[in-house]
Amino acid sequence: MDYRVVIIDDEAWTRDTIKRIGNWPEYGFQMVGEAADGVSGIECIKQLKPHLIITDMKMPGIDGAELLQLLSQQNIKAKVIVISGYYDYNYTRQALNSHVMDYLLKPIKEDEFNRLIKRCSDELDRETLMEEQNEISLVGIADTSWLTKYIEARDDTRKCLEGLSKKGVRCALDKMKALLEQQKDDRAKLKLVINMNYDLHKIVEETVIAKYNAAVDRSFAVELPFTIRESGTHEEFIRHYTDIADKIIDEVNLQRQRKNKIDILAIKQFVDNNFSGNISLEELAKTNFVTKEYLSSAFKKELGMTFSDYLTRVRMEKAKELIVEYGLPIQAVSDMTGYLDIAHFYKTFKKYFGTSPGKMR
Repeated sequence: MDYRVVIIDDEAWTRDTIKRIGNWPEYGFQMVGEAADGVSGIECIKQLKPHLIITDMKMPGIDGAELLQLLSQQNIKAKVIVISGYYDYNYTRQALNSHVMDYLLKPIKEDEFNRLIKRCSDELDRETLMEEQNEISLVGIADTSWLTKYIEARDDTRKCLEGLSKKGVRCALDKMKALLEQQKDDRAKLKLVINMNYDLHKIVEETVIAKYNAAVDRSFAVELPFTIRESGTHEEFIRHYTDIADKIIDEVNLQRQRKNKIDILAIKQFVDNNFSGNISLEELAKTNFVTKEYLSSAFKKELGMTFSDYLTRVRMEKAKELIVEYGLPIQAVSDMTGYLDIAHFYKTFKKYFGTSPGKMR
């Protein structure tokens, strides 16, 4: 489905930039409205009922903080992305307390912005599935014996997928197919497929994200869930998830076979994009199916420096940019570059640049 988007910002060029750089159709979004201030923004939201709201914080009339408060008071469940021309602690705190998706600083970076709207799309997809699940219950459609067998087959599917057993997954899905064939009423069968679709989508996505996040191409998730049509068959439904499971298992096994051909440049890119998070050599080694020692040696051989030194360089250069070019508070810079302990940040910064963050301004 198309998710509706509304932009609220008093700068026309910012609104135009947001419309231009976003991969809206690719992620299932449709731009339906925009407003230049908070007052007209609220009216726009009431009329268009957007799924995603992108708003500035400092605007004439009702500012972003007041807008977020109104959304909460009126129980408007839209996703919200806050964009601001400068860092302000109070605005950031208000945004976080209002459970916005993220708080971005201008100028907006295209890659970062598109990753964020992709995350919004994924969350909206999951919530849509949850609503479908809540609307349709298996109780009343199938008896207790059927439900017991279904739960067993569903749990077997999860275990076998996590264990990378194609044979096991096929066996579990065949049990689901047999259970569907027991149901002779087409409308009831369709409702059962909707519930199964939700369960299997959740199993596959949780397996990909939680266990094989770095090893499996996330584009598989784009193929989920199965598109249910009344004219479709339960055979197509089972075949869809069998194919998805096969792809995941093949990809993980392929990654394991390539463990001696690890892509250091891809890991470097990961660090460049995720330096603000809790990155460790141990976790990267684990997700790439190699030992910590092997990754450390390969990284230094490829880039001429240790993993720790490279991570520090990326964080420090970003910290310098945020201080010199954006004038952000030191505490904010520390948080944004992955240092939860500001004393550690000061010590690392001075060691790297030979001067303190305050004197760098």
